[in-house]
Parts: sequence; C-alpha cells; structure tokens
Amino acid sequence: MLQLVQNDDLAPTAGLFVCSTMALCSREGSGYTHGTGQRQNVKVVAISGNAITISPGLYLDNWTSAKNPVAYWWGGDTQFAGVENLQVFTTLGLWGGIEIFESSDCWVSGVSVHVGTGSRAGYRPNLSRNITIQNSFLDPMTGGGFGSTTSYGIELFASTAVLLQNNIIKQVDSPFYSVLETQATLSHTTMTSTV
Repeated sequence: MLQLVQNDDLAPTAGLFVCSTMALCSREGSGYTHGTGQRQNVKVVAISGNAITISPGLYLDNWTSAKNPVAYWWGGDTQFAGVENLQVFTTLGLWGGIEIFESSDCWVSGVSVHVGTGSRAGYRPNLSRNITIQNSFLDPMTGGGFGSTTSYGIELFASTAVLLQNNIIKQVDSPFYSVLETQATLSHTTMTSTV
C-alpha cells in the first residue's frame, strides 16, 4: 500500500481548504499529521523506472508540487482478510472493538460488538484501504477513552475507500467519525446516538 500525503493549506482560499493545524482550523490539532491532513491510500499496480501507476487515481484535483506531496510505502499490510459471523464481548476499554490496522481489501461482515465503558470506537479502520463493514451491529457505548471523551460507533482514521452498508449502530455518543482525508460510502446503515 502506498500513502499519498501533502502539506495543508496555509490559509483559506477559493475552493477546497485542507487544514489540520490547531488554532487555525482544527479543534483537535495535528499531533498525528504534523500539518499534512490530506491523504489517500492507494494500490501500486505498475512500476516502470521512476513512474508508478496507482489505483484508484487521485480523488481530489488539488494535489500540487507547491504543497510538497510525498508518497510513503509500507509493505506487510494485511490483505484479503475478513472477520465474519462473530460476537465480540469485552468489559475492557479499547481503542476499537474491531481494529483494522494497515490493511487492504479486507472486510467485517455479520459481527456483533459489545465493548466496555471507556472504549473509543466499536469499529476502527486505521491507515487502511478498500475496507467493507457490512451486516454488523454495535451495542450502546458511551464515555469515550484513549484521548477522547466521546465514544464513536465507526471511526475512520486515515483510511481510503471504506464501504459501510447495512449496519446497526445503537445508542452511541457519536455514531460516525471520520478524520484525515478519509473517503467512505454509507449505505443502509442505521445510527442512533445517545441524548
């Protein structure tokens, strides 16, 4: 997997404004991104000399050499793996009941997650590409944890091409949270939040 990254905009201009800098445009700051909030994870499909062909192509048209774009390669990402027809029970506070970390072309289907108080997220794709979460369920969760006072049903972190379909996220502080240039499609997903 290849992760494409470029520097944030310094100030709002006409069109798209990408910024993760604390006090300028972000409540949580850029501790992780270090001023590079725009990211896209892609698959390398060909290499010829210095030319690299990726799939999919760039989602946004604001990539420019003026923002010092960089490509990071990491091998060893989990590929073509899935979790199906499973129940997860824990009383512990966790980053994620189901954590999908540095993964490509992976899925979660028919999974029921019941996490303890103090958990950050029920499902958490993190630095991943082409992930599907479908036909799954998340029990009520509140209180947050791991750097957050809010619990998230599905937290997408720096992930690209995530499909969420036919899920039930029941009474969660914040049913859906997306951070760091994440692209997702939501389809037939029911979300309720605690009030």
